[in-house]
Amino acid sequence: MTSLNQRGFTLTELIVALAVLGMILGGVYTLQQQSLYSYMMGSAKVEAQQNARVALDLMVRELRSATSVTGVQSLALTYRDSNGAVTGAPANVANIMIAITTQPQAANPCAASALNQKMIVQDQVRLRNML
Repeated sequence: MTSLNQRGFTLTELIVALAVLGMILGGVYTLQQQSLYSYMMGSAKVEAQQNARVALDLMVRELRSATSVTGVQSLALTYRDSNGAVTGAPANVANIMIAITTQPQAANPCAASALNQKMIVQDQVRLRNML
């Protein structure tokens, strides 16, 4: 015999409760995904800024230790992939070729004299942290 005081949930109440719970969990999941995306974007921005700062600090330190002032006529950066081919895609860059052309400030570029000396220096940088 069943008593009239027994309490329980009807199927309709259970379905409504599950639907509300599903909507709440969906909102929490979306919020969590957006938070993760924001964190990753901020982290990438900080890493890029730190890399730029380290590179700039190194260049400043090298320039400060220079013993004479020369005129920089050109500076070229050539990006190469792991096979040595020139690439423009940032994801494929494995090496950077740096070429700088300088001459003394007092030199006359039109005159043919002993003071009119040009120097072209090249170096290649292999990016160690890139795959």
